[in-house]
Amino acid sequence: MEKVEHYKNSSISEDYEVTALFDDIIMLSPVDCNGEGYIKRGSIYVDPAITYNAWRVGKVLMKGPKVAEYIEIGDLVQYPNDRGIPGVKYKGQTVHYINEDRLFGKVKLKDPVE
Repeated sequence: MEKVEHYKNSSISEDYEVTALFDDIIMLSPVDCNGEGYIKRGSIYVDPAITYNAWRVGKVLMKGPKVAEYIEIGDLVQYPNDRGIPGVKYKGQTVHYINEDRLFGKVKLKDPVE
């Protein structure tokens, strides 16, 4: 089986649109980084090369038919940065592909302290 890591930081052809995912695959949009790809940790942004084993948060964009019903489009989920295929360019944004069993749970942004 081909190592999927070879496809990280690649691009999906602009000539095609992803219309469905197979099996338990999920397409995520990372929500914990800035436009340059730096990961937010507290009040600072850190180079992803330094935080390769970081916990990440992503928004579910698409999911395959075998993904559990309790994982819905739009959910925020926690996953390890070193799993799946990170950094794929699609429709002008960076997406990650990951199997459902690599997710660790749903998360939500805490309410700011007033």
